[in-house]
Amino acid sequence: VLLGQRISAATPRRADLRWPMPVDLGQRLTGATITSLDRRAKYGLIHTDRDDTLIFHLGMSGRWRVDPEALEKHDHFVLDTANHRRVTLYDPRRFGSLDIMPTVDLASYRAFVSMGPEPLGDAFTAQVLAAALSALLPAPSAGGLKALLAVTDAELRYRSRHARGLAPQPVAELVM
Repeated sequence: VLLGQRISAATPRRADLRWPMPVDLGQRLTGATITSLDRRAKYGLIHTDRDDTLIFHLGMSGRWRVDPEALEKHDHFVLDTANHRRVTLYDPRRFGSLDIMPTVDLASYRAFVSMGPEPLGDAFTAQVLAAALSALLPAPSAGGLKALLAVTDAELRYRSRHARGLAPQPVAELVM
């Protein structure tokens, strides 16, 4: 519905949701063409040919309505496209948010700064995971490592016996 479309009108129907909407939101989006749709964690991203990105969060109660017959009280933001399609952000509890910023600055967006890499993205590697875990966990002692391996081994034996239909022993008995 939106990808590749020119936005003929972007209309905030109130000044805020969870936070105030940028005052220039409509101006920056009207006339722009949507080049891609993306996500970052629970945030949706709508990229435009003006190198701006609309950042939205649906909160607990928000949803996008496509081609509604009529605008409703809780349609707080309306996007109209040049091909006569309409998408509205409907959020009765106003827990969602809308923001816009230059695409090049997305990594510095207040909600994204403390996030790690996307778990299904190319930047998430075994090395990144190992570094993150080593920063959180102390180096294991020899005794702690042996205990961890014993519990892991016992858990594998437990699952193996269960998978074969055998009465599994409790993991605690297998470690002893």
